[in-house]
Amino acid sequence: MSEFKTPYNMETEIDKVTLRDKAVDSIQMDKGLKFILGKLESIEDQKLKAKVLGEAGVYARILNKYDISQKLLEQSISLYETQLLNMNALVIQIRLTTLFYWQGKFDASVSSFTKIIHLIKGMNNVKANPLLAFAFQHFGKCRFEQKRYSEAMTLFSEAHQLRLIDGDLDLINSTQFAMEVTQKKIDQV
Repeated sequence: MSEFKTPYNMETEIDKVTLRDKAVDSIQMDKGLKFILGKLESIEDQKLKAKVLGEAGVYARILNKYDISQKLLEQSISLYETQLLNMNALVIQIRLTTLFYWQGKFDASVSSFTKIIHLIKGMNNVKANPLLAFAFQHFGKCRFEQKRYSEAMTLFSEAHQLRLIDGDLDLINSTQFAMEVTQKKIDQV
C-alpha cells in the first residue's frame, strides 16, 4: 500500500462470496500490523504517518480488530485534516465508513456514505472522480451486505462508469467482479 515497508505478506484479495477484503495470509498480516504499530512513533513526517495509520487501520479491519481499526483511522483523518489534506481525509473517511458496515452499523454507514458522496459531487471537480468511484464502490458493498442487491448494482454501475473514464484496469476489473457477483444474487431472488 505505501512506501513504508514491512517484511510480512500484507496482500489482500476479495472474498468471492462476501465481497470483503481478506488477507492472503492472516498470520503474516497480523505480524505485519504489529510491526507497523511498533514503528508508528518513529515516523516524523506527518503526511507519511497519516498514510501509514490509514493503511494500518485497513489491515486491522481485515483482521477483525475493529476497535484498533477505528482508532487508527480516526487518527489518520485527524492528521490529514491538521495538514489541510482534505481529499486524503475523505479517503480515510470512506475506509472508516466501510468499517461501520463491517461492524453491522448500517445506519451509520449509509448516512456517512450519503454525506461523503454529496460532498464529493459538490466539489464539481473531475479530479475527484476516482474518489467518487471509491465511495460508490464501497457504498455498493454496504448495500450488498444488507442484501439490497439492486441498490448495490446501481452503485457499482456508477463506480464502473467513473472507473472506465479513469482507465485503471485493476479498479475496473474489481468493480466488474462486484457487479457479476451481485447479478448472480439478483438472479437468485
